[in-house]
Formats: sequence, structure tokens, C-alpha cells
Amino acid sequence: MKHLHRHEKEVINGFIVDPSQTTLAKWIFTHYPETAVHVQSQDLALRTKDMNVLLDIFETLSYKKSCDISEAQLRHVSDNLSYLKRAGFKVEWLRAKFDDVSLNACEARIVKLKEEVKKQEQMVSYLKDMLKYEEAKLKKLYYLEATSSVKLFLTILPIDFSSDGEPITETKKANVKLQDDVLRTRYMNLLFSVIKRLYHKPLSDLTEDELSKASQELSDVTQAGFSVEWLASKLEKVTLEKKTSEDRIRELEEELEKLKLTMSEEKVKLKKQPSWITKTEIPISP
Repeated sequence: MKHLHRHEKEVINGFIVDPSQTTLAKWIFTHYPETAVHVQSQDLALRTKDMNVLLDIFETLSYKKSCDISEAQLRHVSDNLSYLKRAGFKVEWLRAKFDDVSLNACEARIVKLKEEVKKQEQMVSYLKDMLKYEEAKLKKLYYLEATSSVKLFLTILPIDFSSDGEPITETKKANVKLQDDVLRTRYMNLLFSVIKRLYHKPLSDLTEDELSKASQELSDVTQAGFSVEWLASKLEKVTLEKKTSEDRIRELEEELEKLKLTMSEEKVKLKKQPSWITKTEIPISP
């Protein structure tokens, strides 16, 4: 088996090379004969390892598309070139090729980053539009029109609020036993106050305190004998709509902020010069 293994390798310029790479090794020594002239190590295993590193670098830079080579791979290649130089190899020709490939790869990444930033800007624009839409929905509420219907309502006469499914006539039919005109006026004012909040005010302007106060006022007028289930149902509906709309807006705002942060990071990458092209590489240990 050892004899067979020995014949599977070929020695080229004092380096053991795998048969699949002999053509490439010969090409390198033919076109760049100075490559290994100053290599002094006689350690066969180390020389074999170094040759494999050299061939691997050449294959990466020659056979891979620049756009397919990652920044991490380029850093690794640069480190290995520095290591080979330290080991005595003359790899200026390969370093020049590396610089060209690095530049092309950098340009490809910039194009990709610009495309990504453009997509993110479009998404930001979309989210902003969605945010405006949700805020507009939040401000849109049911308003009582200043018509004869309102005047009739203010005198406790029948008004058909078909959109809510219950007429206000129930309030008139309720078992209101209060005889004190002052108290009756007070409770009617409470009732009007709740109606004003729920029908006249946009959702976006309603605070939790106001909704809580409306709930308490409804409780008070109910205890006074008014039948206001229709208004309690309206309060529940408004409260739910407000919570749903605010949750949606909060969700959109969070998504928008995350996207802005990501886009900002991508723009920083576009401005940042790849330091591994110009800096002095630190050789790695063999």
C-alpha cells in the first residue's frame, strides 16, 4: 500500500504534488520560475503543505467568480499569501492577482449592497404609507351629524342609530325614577358626555383615562335607572378598535425602526473601505 501511495504522487521542482494538480504546478513553475527559488525548508511534509497552500490560492483566485468569493475567503487568502512570503516563496505575481480579484469582489459586493439598500428603502416607504393609513383609520370615528336628528336626540326623542343596531329610544323607555330635576339633569349631562366622547372624538384622541371615565359614567347612569346597553356596547367596540389600531401602529413603528437600523448598517458598509486591501497583513503561523 505504501508503494502504491508513493506512485500516486509526483515530484515537481522538489515539491510532492498530487497527480490532479501536476499540470497546474508545472504551469506555475513555467510561467513564474522564481516562485520557489528562495524556499529553504527541506522538510518534505512542510514543503508539501506549502505547495498545497499555493495551489489552493491560485485555484481560488483563478477558477472562482469574484462575486462568489466572500470577504472572509479573501482575508484567508491574503493571510496565506503573507505566510508563503514568510516561508520564502516569491508570490508578488499572485498578490497582484489577489488585489485585482479583491477589487472586483468589492465592487460586486457594493452593487449587491446598493440593491439591498434600495429594497430596504422601498420597504421603509411602504411601511410609512401603511403607518399613515393606520393612523388615518385611528382618527376616523363615528360622528353625529349636526342635523335635526341631533336636536331630537337632545330632547330624548327617538333616533335611529342603525349602524350600531340599537335605537336610543331605549333610554327614553328606561325606568328612570329620579324626581329631582337637578339630579336628572346631572345624569343626562353624564350621558351626553359619554356620547360626545364615543361619537364625536377620533379614536386617536381618546385616552385610556377618558375611556375609563366613560365606563364609570355609564355605570352611574345605569344605576340611576337608564337603560344604556347600546352605549355600553358602543364603548366596548370603541375600546377594542382603539387597542387593535394602536397595536397595529406600534407593530409597524417597531418594524420600521428595525428596517431603518438595518438600512443604516448597510449604508455604513458601502462607505467603509475594505481594510484588508491596504493594511499590512500579519503572517499566520505555519
